[in-house]
Amino acid sequence: MYAEDDDSTRTLVTSFLTADGFAVEAFPTADELLEAFGRHEPDLVLLDVMLSGTDGLEALARIRRSSTVPVMLLTAKGDDIDVCSGLALGGDDYLAKPFNPMVLVSRVRALMRRVDYDAAHPGCQPVQDDLTCGNTRLDRRRHAVYVGEQPLLATPTELRLIIFFMENHGEALSRQQILEAVWRLPDGVESRTLDETCRRVRVKLARAGSDVCIQTVRGFGYRLTELE
Repeated sequence: MYAEDDDSTRTLVTSFLTADGFAVEAFPTADELLEAFGRHEPDLVLLDVMLSGTDGLEALARIRRSSTVPVMLLTAKGDDIDVCSGLALGGDDYLAKPFNPMVLVSRVRALMRRVDYDAAHPGCQPVQDDLTCGNTRLDRRRHAVYVGEQPLLATPTELRLIIFFMENHGEALSRQQILEAVWRLPDGVESRTLDETCRRVRVKLARAGSDVCIQTVRGFGYRLTELE
């Protein structure tokens, strides 16, 4: 699903995505997209941030109340506030306007590949053993993370990040290692995407009562540690 209030941009992007084999439902407003989303959940959502009426960030916030569907944000000239707000609300990727439609199609394909890979490979390690860090458990068979007995609600990107940290518990991981393992786009993801996703996961773990946290390794990357 795609929301864009500029008719020419919406038509152009829709035509490029359709030509690449995607079935696209395009809407001029976020409200129309949200109404359709309530009837059936798509594989991916594209949201222009600066929509008239309900804007893209508000639409993302509403989507995240009930769904972890991948969401890509389209922002004006890479506005830092929009980017940081969108990632903090649970966006999985972003692209700054003006953009080449072919680049957008490539980013959509890459995001869909990550989702498809995760569905086809539920856990990169043998599934017979769960992995526990403090009161936080990775169920490899279900490809899910639990704090105590409660499942942690996370987007696909957040879940991949948590799993990668848990599988490397206590190890200092470089930014490059994390970008390659979680996003599989070593040259296609801005570092602030990683930082915002780590910040978001920290908040979710803390709110869930987890006794593990993501620690910044200054000048290098991050590590998952247990709280003392």
